[in-house]
Amino acid sequence: MHPTDEMNTKGFTLMEVLITVVIFSIIMMTLFSSFQAFVSSSSRISDIIDASDRARTAFDRIMTDITTLHVSQPPRYQVPDSYSDPDPHRLVLTRENISGQQFSSLEFSSFSHIRLSGAADPAFAHPDGVARIRYYVRPNRDGRFTLHRSGSLVLDSSGTGREVSPCLDPVLASNITRFDITCMAAPPESGRESDRETASEWDSDSADRNNLFPEAIQVTLALAETDTLRKSREIELVMPVPVQRE
Repeated sequence: MHPTDEMNTKGFTLMEVLITVVIFSIIMMTLFSSFQAFVSSSSRISDIIDASDRARTAFDRIMTDITTLHVSQPPRYQVPDSYSDPDPHRLVLTRENISGQQFSSLEFSSFSHIRLSGAADPAFAHPDGVARIRYYVRPNRDGRFTLHRSGSLVLDSSGTGREVSPCLDPVLASNITRFDITCMAAPPESGRESDRETASEWDSDSADRNNLFPEAIQVTLALAETDTLRKSREIELVMPVPVQRE
């Protein structure tokens, strides 16, 4: 037998096999790490998109209600005193402590009420119907927070009609980490936006506010990502109040 033929039939040495296994392991670890990073990145992107969609739904509803906000006008509206009832359509912005965290609560009247499908009560089709709207945050069973919207329909715009059974309080957004509202007064004479008065609490029946509605409302909303519960990017929107008291 030729010497070279004998060498070719020896096969791989142990060292060659070990080197091959090590190289193969390194390649597989690199591919697995890349695949794991891709899956993690895809999951995070999906969470961010979901949080953004939930925030957009909430903002769309709030903007619709603010756009059709109802304001009581003189002579029907009279500046309240210590003996009179408050304006049933006043705008009230407060801060609430919910399970140790501070959230805003906003209440006002709007023509944009949500109708119950198939509601038998004819009041829901009343042309002068005005809904009393409230946005608020409450904890859920998991110890997280949800943004709610309540709406109670009033028969006439004076607020003196009877109140119909309230609509359901739908959850506009879940996993809330922040819901802050700021009311903005009219621009100052200086014209500088930095001099504009802002407030985290507001009552349009208050003499401190000259019995006026704010010129604009700024809403800041942040939602945790669904799976990771990490804080997502905060979304902020400034909405002008379309009508003022004359």
